[in-house]
Amino acid sequence: LSQYPNFKIEFYDRWGNKVYQYSRNGEATPKWWDGTSNEDMTINKGEVLPAGTYFYVIYFNQDGRAPEKGWVYLNK
Repeated sequence: LSQYPNFKIEFYDRWGNKVYQYSRNGEATPKWWDGTSNEDMTINKGEVLPAGTYFYVIYFNQDGRAPEKGWVYLNK
């Protein structure tokens, strides 16, 4: 992702609730998801989320590249 300095990434739980969002906006060092939530609509804001499957979308915001989607399993 270093070649896309303005990428945005979002993580969702299995019910489709956004649990994490980050926009790099050209920062020298991106912040990677550590399993915590930073969204207001989650109960555990600022805490590590429960173990489970989370879905992500990466918006590259450059060169007309389509967003990439996938999943990760968060294991405590």
